[in-house]
Amino acid sequence: KIEVGTAAPLARAEVNTELANREGDLLSATEQVSITENNLKTFLLRDPNATEWTQAFVPTDSPVYSDDPVIVDDAIKDAIDNRPELRRLRLQREVTAIDIDYFKNQTKPRIDLVSSFSLNGLSLGSQNTGTITSPLILDPNNPLFTNVNANAFLLNQLNVTRQALNLPPISNSSIPNVTVSTLPSFLSGGTTRSIGNLFRSDAPNYTVGVTFELPFGNRTAKANLAGARIQQQQTDAQTRAQEQIVVADVRNAVQAVETARQRILTARRARASAEIQLEGERKLFEVGRSTTFLLFQRENALTNARNSEIRAETDYNKSLSDLQRATSTTFRLNNIEVDSPMNDTDNK
Repeated sequence: KIEVGTAAPLARAEVNTELANREGDLLSATEQVSITENNLKTFLLRDPNATEWTQAFVPTDSPVYSDDPVIVDDAIKDAIDNRPELRRLRLQREVTAIDIDYFKNQTKPRIDLVSSFSLNGLSLGSQNTGTITSPLILDPNNPLFTNVNANAFLLNQLNVTRQALNLPPISNSSIPNVTVSTLPSFLSGGTTRSIGNLFRSDAPNYTVGVTFELPFGNRTAKANLAGARIQQQQTDAQTRAQEQIVVADVRNAVQAVETARQRILTARRARASAEIQLEGERKLFEVGRSTTFLLFQRENALTNARNSEIRAETDYNKSLSDLQRATSTTFRLNNIEVDSPMNDTDNK
C-alpha cells in the first residue's frame, strides 16, 4: 500500500516498531521459559553434569479443566483423614489414653500370682559310691549304742528281762545284716557332673505363691495419672486448633479453585470476543476503512486475551495442586506410591 500510495510511508516505521516490540516480548518470554526449565531440572536431576541439562523439556500435556465444582465437605473430610499433623495428634491422643489406663491401674491394689520352676545341678565331688553292710540293730550290749539308739535299747531291755526269767539272751548273730549304698552315683563328680545334673528332671524345684500390695497414699501413681490427663487435654486443644487451621486452609483452596475456574470462563469469552474484533478490523483494513495502528491494537488485544486465558488455566491447575496439598491427596490422585522402609506385618 505504501508503494501504490494508499498508505503513508510513516506506516512502515509503525510496523517495524511493532515488530521490534514483539521480538522483545518474545525474548523475555524465552528467558522466563529457560529459567523455569532450569528450576525444574534442579528438582529432577541429581548430577550437576548430567546430559539432561543440555536438553530441552517440552510439556506434552495441556492444562486440565473441569466444570465439576469441588465439594467442600468432601475436601474437608479428606483433609481431616489425611493431613499428617492431625494424624500425629490422633496417635498422640491414643498414646495418652494408654498412659491414663496404665496409671489408673497403678492406683489400685495389686495382687499377683507368682510361680517359678528350676532344675539344680548338684554334685559332691569324689565320694565313695560303694555299699555298707551293718546289722539292723546295733550292739545292744554296748552302752554307747543303747543310749542313742532306740532299737538297741529295746533289745537290751529284752535281754535283761529274759535273764531275769532265766532265759537265754538274744545273741547278736541272730540280728540280720542290712546292706545300703553310701551315695548315689549321679552325685559323685565335679563340675561336669554338676552341669549334667541340670538336665535331670527327677528333682525339680518349683514354687507357687500369691503377693498382695495395698498402696497407702500412692501419690506417685496419682501424680502420673493427673499428668497424663493434663497431657490429653492439651492434645485435644491442639487438635481442635489444628483442625480449624486445616479447615480454613481447605476452604481457601476450594475458593481459589472456584475463582480460577470462573476466570477461565471469563478469559475464554474475552478471547472469543477479541477474535471477532480482530477479524472485523482486518476486513475494515483491507477495504481501507481502518489503520495499521488500530489493527495492531486489535492483534495485541487478542494476544493479551490468549495470555490471560493461558494464565487462568495455569492458575487453575496450581489451585488444584494446592487443594491436593491441603487435603493430602497428591499421591493418591496422581497414582504415586511410596514404598515404606518398614514391614506392614511388623506394624500390625
